[in-house]
Amino acid sequence: MPGSWMTERDLTTLESLHASLGTRLSKYHKPELREAEEELVDFFKRWFYYCNNVMATNVAGNEPFYDWEDQVYFDLMGNISRGEGFKEHFGAIGPYMNNANIAFKELEITATAPDAVHTTQLQRFKGVAKDGRAFDFTYRLTQILRKTEDSWKIVHEHLSFPVDMQTGRANFTDSNWDMREAYNLSKGKQNL
Repeated sequence: MPGSWMTERDLTTLESLHASLGTRLSKYHKPELREAEEELVDFFKRWFYYCNNVMATNVAGNEPFYDWEDQVYFDLMGNISRGEGFKEHFGAIGPYMNNANIAFKELEITATAPDAVHTTQLQRFKGVAKDGRAFDFTYRLTQILRKTEDSWKIVHEHLSFPVDMQTGRANFTDSNWDMREAYNLSKGKQNL
């Protein structure tokens, strides 16, 4: 169903992924790059499976997914530039959020070259942290992936929450947040 939350079990084909979008497909898809986009459907099946079933007990299991040396990460909790900082961050956060699941919607995979892809999606991260605190937040995620030899690697991730410009507060849970309403654009005013 378009715009519905999905897991790795829902990723079957590029066509079904496109059909799941609640918006139109980007005009930047090129037929000659379809193979790269199809490879990324498989990549994301494995990546979401890892996040939902393996990460809590095997943080090192994320090795196949990231280019550790070149990764640039704009996280919800700060920025991490290239190098070991990202690996340490992932190693700390994975076990802490050991009883969690990630669902996604609006995942669009767009190849820009045979070895370069960018993705956009919404993710919902929900569970219970190691200290017993429940969490449930929805954020936007943009990723850039590169293909080296025969494997795809994430080289950049940018996570963000929408911000209500009237209050200056982040919206942690609403994936249907309306920017026009936050700016009062629907009433012909801007409250910036």
